[in-house]
Amino acid sequence: MTCKEFEEIAGAYALDAVTSEEREAARAHLGQCQSCSRLYGELRSVVSLLPLSVPQVDPPVTLEGRVFSAIRREVVLSQQPTQNLPGINVQRPQRTHRASWLMRTLAIAAVLLFVLVGGIGALGFSLHQQLAGANFQLAHVGQQLANAEQQLTSTHQQLTSTKQQLTSTKQQLSDTKQQLASVSPRLIATIKGDATTNGATGQLFYLPQQNITVLIMHGLPQPRGSRIYQGWVLHGSQPTSIGLLTMHGNTATLSFPGNVTGYNLAAISLEPGPAASKNAPIGPVIALGKL
Repeated sequence: MTCKEFEEIAGAYALDAVTSEEREAARAHLGQCQSCSRLYGELRSVVSLLPLSVPQVDPPVTLEGRVFSAIRREVVLSQQPTQNLPGINVQRPQRTHRASWLMRTLAIAAVLLFVLVGGIGALGFSLHQQLAGANFQLAHVGQQLANAEQQLTSTHQQLTSTKQQLTSTKQQLSDTKQQLASVSPRLIATIKGDATTNGATGQLFYLPQQNITVLIMHGLPQPRGSRIYQGWVLHGSQPTSIGLLTMHGNTATLSFPGNVTGYNLAAISLEPGPAASKNAPIGPVIALGKL
């Protein structure tokens, strides 16, 4: 087989649409001819892509009829004898091989035409589906982004509201603390008794809301006879009476208006009674506390 003969059947050979004799001859020729081998390789690379094409779409019925009508007309023309014109000697060509090759070529062309037409239609349909799927995914992602933005806005609003609530709560706590400070008694001094009182102790409180000072002593022994317990506050060495203590069992209490600002000591004395001493203690001082 020559290169020209192989080129005539190359397309059919690539599609495996040749006779067994032509196949053997083509194989033998390809084993010796690099140029035809390259041509065959290019054809096979195209043919190998056909099975990978998307599902085909049936071609129009009119196209199929036109293709086969053309094939039949070519066969009829190839079988008609050639008429000799007067004075001209025309040799009749060998039509048998030409007709066989032409029919195979046309058949292959028809198959390729159907494959290409169907492949193009299916490819367009596949691309349309892919585009629709991409648009759907894009819309879905857009919706997700919109939802995320709404959630972020809602979270920001919640954080702002929580911050405002915390600020309000902090202010309320501050106000409550001030209110408690205004009504809660404030410890001013701790009073401790000497050995004669068997370790009696007490506290001096100031109540801001009522603006009074209260002295409470625990463990004081009951005074004998007309004796009484009297409270004092000292500024330097100058004592000022704050009144008599009232006994409730072993507990004695005393309250007086105002606070003790400016005084440095609080004291309790055991006075002879029954009336309070006026300017300074007459009896012994039995308990002291630093203000």
